[in-house]
Amino acid sequence: MSEPVDPGLLAALHPPRLPEAFAALSAADLASMAGIGLCLAALILTLLAPVLRRRPARASWRQMIRTARALPEAEQLLELARLAKQRGIALSPEEQRGLYDGSLAAAQLEARLMRGRRGRG
Repeated sequence: MSEPVDPGLLAALHPPRLPEAFAALSAADLASMAGIGLCLAALILTLLAPVLRRRPARASWRQMIRTARALPEAEQLLELARLAKQRGIALSPEEQRGLYDGSLAAAQLEARLMRGRRGRG
């Protein structure tokens, strides 16, 4: 086993010395630290870019219905039915039959969507 070190012996030892070039902070050291900092910042921003990207705003229900109005009648019915399903509004069997045989008017389905939208509020 090792013997305990005498504190007086430790105090008598000279402190370790570094070469003068290592002990002083130079302009080259500062420039290299700044360069490393910029590289790290670029790396962090590159990794965070997908999270920080601005996402487009979702269209409101009114905007989606307005967009459906611009479509031809058959496509308008399909789009309104898709919006009803997305919103969780169940169509009655008569409305479902009307979608297939063409007897359901787009205005009826649009009114149903607006009523369902207000009801779920």
